[in-house]
Amino acid sequence: MRTTAPFGDAAQRAVLRAAQDLARGWPVGLAAGSNTALVLAAEYAGDAERRAMTAGAGGASPWLVTTARRAFSLGLPPSAGATGIYHLDEAAWHRLGELAAAPIDLQGVLASEATLPTTLVDAALSLCRIGELLPMAALWPSSPHEAETLGAVTVDAATVRAHRERLEGHFEPAIAVPLPLADAPDTRVLTFRQPDRATMHLAFLVGDVEAAAAPLCRLHSACFTGDVLGSLRCDCGEQLRGALARMQAEGAGILLYLAQEGRGIGLVNKLRAYRLQDAGSDTIDANHRLGFDDDERDYRVAARMLDLLGVRRVRFLSNNPAKLQALTSLGIEVVERLPIAFDANRHNRRYLKTKAARSGHDLATIAPSLEDPPHG
Repeated sequence: MRTTAPFGDAAQRAVLRAAQDLARGWPVGLAAGSNTALVLAAEYAGDAERRAMTAGAGGASPWLVTTARRAFSLGLPPSAGATGIYHLDEAAWHRLGELAAAPIDLQGVLASEATLPTTLVDAALSLCRIGELLPMAALWPSSPHEAETLGAVTVDAATVRAHRERLEGHFEPAIAVPLPLADAPDTRVLTFRQPDRATMHLAFLVGDVEAAAAPLCRLHSACFTGDVLGSLRCDCGEQLRGALARMQAEGAGILLYLAQEGRGIGLVNKLRAYRLQDAGSDTIDANHRLGFDDDERDYRVAARMLDLLGVRRVRFLSNNPAKLQALTSLGIEVVERLPIAFDANRHNRRYLKTKAARSGHDLATIAPSLEDPPHG
Protein backbone atom coordinates (compact mmCIF):
# COMPACT_ATOMS: atom_id res chain seq x y z
CA MET A 1 0.00 0.00 0.00
CA ARG A 2 1.31 3.43 -0.88
CA THR A 3 2.42 5.62 1.98
CA THR A 4 3.43 8.66 -0.09
CA ALA A 5 1.36 11.22 -2.01
CA PRO A 6 -0.62 9.64 -4.90
CA PHE A 7 1.69 10.95 -7.61
CA GLY A 8 4.88 11.35 -5.63
CA ASP A 9 6.96 14.48 -5.26
CA ALA A 10 6.53 16.90 -8.18
CA ALA A 11 10.14 18.08 -8.00
CA GLN A 12 11.43 14.51 -8.13
CA ARG A 13 9.19 13.76 -11.11
CA ALA A 14 10.73 16.76 -12.87
CA VAL A 15 14.23 15.34 -12.30
CA LEU A 16 13.27 12.04 -13.88
CA ARG A 17 11.66 13.81 -16.85
CA ALA A 18 14.77 15.95 -17.31
CA ALA A 19 17.05 12.88 -17.33
CA GLN A 20 14.78 11.17 -19.84
CA ASP A 21 14.78 14.28 -22.05
CA LEU A 22 18.58 14.40 -22.03
CA ALA A 23 18.66 10.71 -22.97
CA ARG A 24 16.43 11.52 -25.97
CA GLY A 25 18.78 14.29 -27.09
CA TRP A 26 16.51 17.10 -25.91
CA PRO A 27 17.61 20.22 -23.97
CA VAL A 28 16.99 20.72 -20.27
CA GLY A 29 17.05 23.83 -18.09
CA LEU A 30 18.89 23.93 -14.75
CA ALA A 31 18.51 26.50 -12.00
CA ALA A 32 20.70 27.21 -8.96
CA GLY A 33 19.57 30.35 -7.17
CA SER A 34 19.91 33.23 -9.63
CA ASN A 35 22.03 31.15 -12.01
CA THR A 36 20.36 29.26 -14.86
CA ALA A 37 21.68 27.23 -17.77
CA LEU A 38 20.60 25.15 -20.73
CA VAL A 39 22.04 21.65 -20.91
CA LEU A 40 22.42 19.13 -23.72
CA ALA A 41 24.09 15.70 -23.47
CA ALA A 42 27.45 16.04 -25.23
CA GLU A 43 26.87 12.90 -27.27
CA TYR A 44 23.90 14.67 -28.91
CA ALA A 45 25.62 18.04 -29.37
CA GLY A 46 25.99 17.98 -33.14
CA ASP A 47 26.45 21.09 -35.27
CA ALA A 48 22.73 21.70 -35.83
CA GLU A 49 21.89 21.14 -32.18
CA ARG A 50 24.64 23.47 -30.98
CA ARG A 51 23.50 26.23 -33.35
CA ALA A 52 19.91 25.90 -32.15
CA MET A 53 20.95 25.92 -28.51
CA THR A 54 23.29 28.88 -28.97
CA ALA A 55 20.50 30.84 -30.65
CA GLY A 56 18.08 29.82 -27.89
CA ALA A 57 20.59 30.97 -25.25
CA GLY A 58 20.84 34.43 -26.76
CA GLY A 59 24.13 33.79 -28.54
CA ALA A 60 26.02 32.49 -25.50
CA SER A 61 28.85 30.06 -26.29
CA PRO A 62 28.61 26.54 -24.83
CA TRP A 63 30.91 25.11 -22.21
CA LEU A 64 31.87 21.45 -22.01
CA VAL A 65 31.51 19.98 -18.52
CA THR A 66 32.68 16.48 -17.67
CA THR A 67 34.37 14.39 -15.00
CA ALA A 68 38.11 14.67 -14.49
CA ARG A 69 38.52 11.06 -15.63
CA ARG A 70 36.66 11.65 -18.88
CA ALA A 71 38.60 14.84 -19.49
CA PHE A 72 41.89 12.98 -19.06
CA SER A 73 40.86 10.27 -21.52
CA LEU A 74 40.09 12.94 -24.13
CA GLY A 75 43.44 14.62 -23.70
CA LEU A 76 41.91 17.73 -22.14
CA PRO A 77 43.99 19.89 -19.80
CA PRO A 78 43.82 18.69 -16.18
CA SER A 79 41.18 20.18 -13.92
CA ALA A 80 41.61 21.16 -10.32
CA GLY A 81 38.77 19.05 -8.95
CA ALA A 82 36.53 16.11 -9.76
CA THR A 83 34.95 17.93 -12.71
CA GLY A 84 36.34 19.94 -15.61
CA ILE A 85 34.90 22.99 -17.37
CA TYR A 86 36.17 23.77 -20.86
CA HIS A 87 35.53 26.16 -23.71
CA LEU A 88 35.97 24.50 -27.11
CA ASP A 89 36.34 25.95 -30.57
CA GLU A 90 34.33 24.54 -33.48
CA ALA A 91 37.04 22.10 -34.55
CA ALA A 92 37.19 20.63 -31.05
CA TRP A 93 33.41 20.25 -30.87
CA HIS A 94 33.52 18.31 -34.15
CA ARG A 95 36.03 15.88 -32.66
CA LEU A 96 33.74 15.05 -29.74
CA GLY A 97 32.06 12.60 -32.09
CA GLU A 98 34.87 10.25 -31.13
CA LEU A 99 33.22 9.73 -27.76
CA ALA A 100 34.58 6.31 -26.88
CA ALA A 101 37.72 6.24 -29.00
CA ALA A 102 41.33 6.32 -27.90
CA PRO A 103 42.64 9.51 -26.22
CA ILE A 104 42.58 12.37 -28.70
CA ASP A 105 44.23 15.77 -28.75
CA LEU A 106 41.47 18.36 -28.76
CA GLN A 107 43.24 21.27 -30.40
CA GLY A 108 41.67 24.61 -29.54
CA VAL A 109 40.61 23.60 -26.05
CA LEU A 110 40.86 26.28 -23.42
CA ALA A 111 40.96 25.15 -19.81
CA SER A 112 38.63 27.54 -18.03
CA GLU A 113 38.52 29.00 -14.59
CA ALA A 114 35.63 27.63 -12.56
CA THR A 115 33.33 30.43 -13.64
CA LEU A 116 30.26 28.20 -13.73
CA PRO A 117 28.50 27.43 -10.44
CA THR A 118 29.59 24.00 -9.19
CA THR A 119 25.98 23.13 -8.37
CA LEU A 120 24.99 23.55 -12.03
CA VAL A 121 27.93 21.47 -13.28
CA ASP A 122 27.31 18.66 -10.77
CA ALA A 123 23.59 18.63 -11.54
CA ALA A 124 24.21 18.42 -15.29
CA LEU A 125 26.53 15.42 -14.85
CA SER A 126 24.12 13.77 -12.40
CA LEU A 127 21.29 14.02 -14.93
CA CYS A 128 23.56 12.38 -17.50
CA ARG A 129 24.22 9.50 -15.11
CA ILE A 130 20.54 9.05 -14.27
CA GLY A 131 19.83 8.92 -18.01
CA GLU A 132 22.65 6.35 -18.49
CA LEU A 133 24.57 8.76 -20.70
CA LEU A 134 28.27 9.52 -20.66
CA PRO A 135 29.01 12.00 -17.83
CA MET A 136 29.64 14.79 -20.27
CA ALA A 137 27.39 17.75 -21.17
CA ALA A 138 27.29 20.97 -23.15
CA LEU A 139 26.11 23.85 -20.98
CA TRP A 140 24.94 27.33 -22.03
CA PRO A 141 24.45 30.11 -19.45
CA SER A 142 20.91 31.36 -20.05
CA SER A 143 17.75 32.77 -18.54
CA PRO A 144 14.56 30.95 -17.43
CA HIS A 145 12.73 32.59 -20.34
CA GLU A 146 15.13 31.02 -22.85
CA ALA A 147 14.48 27.55 -21.45
CA GLU A 148 10.74 28.13 -21.83
CA THR A 149 11.21 29.29 -25.42
CA LEU A 150 12.96 26.01 -26.27
CA GLY A 151 10.24 24.03 -24.47
CA ALA A 152 12.84 22.65 -22.05
CA VAL A 153 11.91 21.15 -18.69
CA THR A 154 13.67 23.14 -15.95
CA VAL A 155 14.74 21.57 -12.66
CA ASP A 156 16.47 22.88 -9.58
CA ALA A 157 20.08 21.73 -9.15
CA ALA A 158 19.60 21.01 -5.45
CA THR A 159 16.66 18.73 -6.26
CA VAL A 160 18.82 16.79 -8.71
CA ARG A 161 21.41 16.24 -5.99
CA ALA A 162 18.76 15.11 -3.53
CA HIS A 163 17.38 12.70 -6.13
CA ARG A 164 20.79 11.05 -6.57
CA GLU A 165 21.18 10.62 -2.81
CA ARG A 166 17.74 9.42 -1.81
CA LEU A 167 16.09 6.02 -1.92
CA GLU A 168 12.41 6.34 -2.85
CA GLY A 169 10.14 5.72 0.16
CA HIS A 170 7.48 4.07 -2.01
CA PHE A 171 9.43 0.98 -2.96
CA GLU A 172 7.23 -2.06 -2.62
CA PRO A 173 6.53 -5.42 -4.30
CA ALA A 174 4.22 -4.96 -7.29
CA ILE A 175 3.27 -8.54 -8.18
CA ALA A 176 4.32 -12.09 -7.28
CA VAL A 177 3.81 -15.15 -9.49
CA PRO A 178 5.23 -18.70 -9.79
CA LEU A 179 7.97 -18.81 -12.44
CA PRO A 180 9.52 -22.27 -12.92
CA LEU A 181 13.07 -21.90 -14.23
CA ALA A 182 15.26 -24.44 -15.97
CA ASP A 183 17.82 -24.30 -13.14
CA ALA A 184 15.27 -23.81 -10.36
CA PRO A 185 11.76 -25.14 -11.10
CA ASP A 186 10.48 -24.25 -7.61
CA THR A 187 10.72 -20.48 -8.09
CA ARG A 188 8.49 -17.45 -7.54
CA VAL A 189 9.29 -13.99 -8.90
CA LEU A 190 8.42 -10.71 -7.19
CA THR A 191 8.69 -7.40 -8.99
CA PHE A 192 9.72 -4.26 -7.14
CA ARG A 193 9.04 -0.81 -8.56
CA GLN A 194 11.45 2.03 -7.87
CA PRO A 195 9.45 4.95 -9.32
CA ASP A 196 12.07 7.66 -8.86
CA ARG A 197 14.46 5.69 -11.09
CA ALA A 198 11.86 4.38 -13.60
CA THR A 199 13.36 0.93 -13.00
CA MET A 200 12.09 -2.50 -12.02
CA HIS A 201 14.06 -4.88 -9.81
CA LEU A 202 13.21 -8.55 -9.37
CA ALA A 203 13.43 -11.02 -6.50
CA PHE A 204 13.55 -14.72 -7.39
CA LEU A 205 12.47 -16.79 -4.39
CA VAL A 206 13.57 -20.40 -4.73
CA GLY A 207 12.01 -23.08 -2.52
CA ASP A 208 10.82 -22.46 1.03
CA VAL A 209 12.54 -19.18 1.78
CA GLU A 210 10.25 -18.36 4.69
CA ALA A 211 11.35 -21.48 6.61
CA ALA A 212 15.09 -20.79 6.24
CA ALA A 213 16.80 -19.05 9.15
CA ALA A 214 19.48 -17.70 6.81
CA PRO A 215 18.66 -18.47 3.16
CA LEU A 216 21.20 -18.44 0.37
CA CYS A 217 21.24 -15.00 -1.23
CA ARG A 218 22.83 -13.51 -4.33
CA LEU A 219 22.80 -9.91 -5.56
CA HIS A 220 22.93 -10.18 -9.34
CA SER A 221 23.21 -7.09 -11.51
CA ALA A 222 21.34 -7.34 -14.80
CA CYS A 223 23.53 -8.32 -17.74
CA PHE A 224 21.65 -8.47 -21.03
CA THR A 225 24.67 -9.70 -22.96
CA GLY A 226 25.66 -12.42 -20.49
CA ASP A 227 22.36 -13.48 -18.90
CA VAL A 228 20.18 -13.36 -22.02
CA LEU A 229 22.54 -13.79 -24.97
CA GLY A 230 25.14 -16.02 -23.33
CA SER A 231 28.08 -13.69 -23.98
CA LEU A 232 31.48 -15.22 -23.24
CA ARG A 233 33.04 -11.84 -22.40
CA CYS A 234 31.85 -11.97 -18.78
CA ASP A 235 30.93 -14.51 -16.10
CA CYS A 236 27.42 -13.19 -15.39
CA GLY A 237 25.40 -15.93 -17.08
CA GLU A 238 27.39 -18.69 -15.38
CA GLN A 239 27.00 -17.05 -11.97
CA LEU A 240 23.27 -16.49 -12.48
CA ARG A 241 22.54 -20.07 -13.45
CA GLY A 242 24.97 -21.51 -10.91
CA ALA A 243 23.40 -19.56 -8.06
CA LEU A 244 19.84 -20.60 -9.01
CA ALA A 245 20.85 -24.25 -9.31
CA ARG A 246 22.52 -24.22 -5.89
CA MET A 247 19.46 -22.58 -4.30
CA GLN A 248 17.24 -25.28 -5.83
CA ALA A 249 19.55 -28.03 -4.56
CA GLU A 250 19.56 -26.63 -1.01
CA GLY A 251 15.81 -26.00 -0.98
CA ALA A 252 15.80 -22.24 -0.35
CA GLY A 253 17.37 -19.09 -1.73
CA ILE A 254 16.83 -15.50 -2.84
CA LEU A 255 18.33 -14.04 -5.99
CA LEU A 256 17.89 -10.27 -6.27
CA TYR A 257 18.07 -9.27 -9.94
CA LEU A 258 19.04 -5.60 -9.88
CA ALA A 259 18.52 -3.24 -12.81
CA GLN A 260 22.12 -2.00 -12.69
CA GLU A 261 23.55 -3.11 -16.04
CA GLY A 262 27.29 -2.80 -16.56
CA ARG A 263 28.12 -2.19 -12.88
CA GLY A 264 25.61 0.64 -12.97
CA ILE A 265 26.64 2.50 -16.16
CA GLY A 266 23.96 1.07 -18.47
CA LEU A 267 24.02 -1.17 -21.54
CA VAL A 268 25.22 1.38 -24.12
CA ASN A 269 28.07 2.55 -21.93
CA LYS A 270 29.00 -1.06 -21.16
CA LEU A 271 29.32 -1.72 -24.88
CA ARG A 272 31.45 1.42 -25.18
CA ALA A 273 33.65 0.00 -22.43
CA TYR A 274 33.94 -3.24 -24.42
CA ARG A 275 35.26 -1.26 -27.37
CA LEU A 276 37.89 0.32 -25.16
CA GLN A 277 38.81 -3.10 -23.76
CA ASP A 278 39.29 -4.38 -27.31
CA ALA A 279 41.70 -1.47 -27.83
CA GLY A 280 43.78 -2.48 -24.78
CA SER A 281 42.13 -1.08 -21.63
CA ASP A 282 41.08 -3.42 -18.86
CA THR A 283 37.54 -3.36 -17.43
CA ILE A 284 38.42 -0.83 -14.69
CA ASP A 285 40.39 1.56 -16.89
CA ALA A 286 37.66 1.42 -19.55
CA ASN A 287 35.13 2.69 -16.99
CA HIS A 288 37.51 5.46 -15.97
CA ARG A 289 38.11 6.55 -19.55
CA LEU A 290 34.37 6.88 -20.07
CA GLY A 291 34.25 9.09 -16.97
CA PHE A 292 32.81 6.61 -14.46
CA ASP A 293 34.01 5.09 -11.21
CA ASP A 294 35.09 1.45 -10.96
CA ASP A 295 31.59 0.53 -9.83
CA GLU A 296 28.50 2.79 -9.96
CA ARG A 297 26.04 0.40 -8.32
CA ASP A 298 23.87 1.29 -5.32
CA TYR A 299 23.23 -1.65 -2.98
CA ARG A 300 20.75 0.25 -0.82
CA VAL A 301 18.17 -1.10 -3.25
CA ALA A 302 19.09 -4.70 -2.36
CA ALA A 303 18.99 -4.05 1.39
CA ARG A 304 15.55 -2.45 1.04
CA MET A 305 14.26 -5.42 -0.96
CA LEU A 306 15.49 -7.88 1.67
CA ASP A 307 13.91 -5.74 4.39
CA LEU A 308 10.55 -5.80 2.59
CA LEU A 309 10.88 -9.58 2.26
CA GLY A 310 11.48 -9.86 6.02
CA VAL A 311 14.98 -11.26 5.56
CA ARG A 312 17.75 -9.93 7.83
CA ARG A 313 20.19 -12.88 7.85
CA VAL A 314 21.64 -14.53 4.73
CA ARG A 315 24.29 -16.92 3.48
CA PHE A 316 25.85 -14.89 0.73
CA LEU A 317 26.66 -16.35 -2.70
CA SER A 318 29.33 -14.15 -4.25
CA ASN A 319 32.97 -13.96 -5.28
CA ASN A 320 32.99 -10.23 -4.54
CA PRO A 321 33.86 -9.32 -0.92
CA ALA A 322 32.94 -5.67 -1.61
CA LYS A 323 29.30 -6.70 -2.09
CA LEU A 324 29.39 -8.46 1.29
CA GLN A 325 30.80 -5.35 2.96
CA ALA A 326 28.15 -3.16 1.32
CA LEU A 327 25.31 -5.41 2.45
CA THR A 328 26.68 -5.69 5.99
CA SER A 329 27.02 -1.91 6.23
CA LEU A 330 23.34 -1.64 5.36
CA GLY A 331 22.24 -3.78 8.30
CA ILE A 332 22.00 -7.26 6.73
CA GLU A 333 23.73 -9.99 8.74
CA VAL A 334 25.88 -12.18 6.50
CA VAL A 335 26.36 -15.52 8.23
CA GLU A 336 28.92 -16.69 5.66
CA ARG A 337 30.13 -15.96 2.14
CA LEU A 338 30.06 -18.85 -0.31
CA PRO A 339 31.95 -18.67 -3.63
CA ILE A 340 30.41 -19.52 -6.99
CA ALA A 341 32.46 -21.88 -9.14
CA PHE A 342 32.53 -21.83 -12.94
CA ASP A 343 35.12 -22.20 -15.68
CA ALA A 344 36.81 -19.23 -17.28
CA ASN A 345 37.19 -19.17 -21.05
CA ARG A 346 39.60 -17.53 -23.46
CA HIS A 347 37.23 -14.59 -23.97
CA ASN A 348 36.81 -13.61 -20.31
CA ARG A 349 40.10 -14.78 -18.78
CA ARG A 350 41.71 -11.32 -18.84
CA TYR A 351 38.54 -9.70 -17.50
CA LEU A 352 38.41 -12.12 -14.56
CA LYS A 353 42.08 -11.67 -13.76
CA THR A 354 41.49 -7.91 -13.62
CA LYS A 355 38.56 -8.34 -11.23
CA ALA A 356 40.77 -10.44 -8.94
CA ALA A 357 43.81 -8.17 -9.10
CA ARG A 358 42.15 -4.76 -8.99
CA SER A 359 38.70 -5.30 -7.40
CA GLY A 360 39.58 -7.99 -4.87
CA HIS A 361 37.34 -10.73 -6.23
CA ASP A 362 38.00 -14.15 -4.68
CA LEU A 363 38.44 -16.48 -7.64
CA ALA A 364 40.33 -19.27 -5.87
CA THR A 365 37.68 -21.81 -6.87
CA ILE A 366 38.31 -21.18 -10.57
CA ALA A 367 42.06 -20.55 -10.39
CA PRO A 368 43.05 -23.48 -12.66
CA SER A 369 40.85 -22.21 -15.51
CA LEU A 370 42.38 -18.74 -15.27
CA GLU A 371 45.71 -20.04 -16.49
CA ASP A 372 46.41 -19.51 -20.16
CA PRO A 373 46.46 -22.87 -21.97
CA PRO A 374 49.85 -24.00 -23.27
CA HIS A 375 50.55 -23.28 -26.92
CA GLY A 376 51.24 -26.03 -29.41
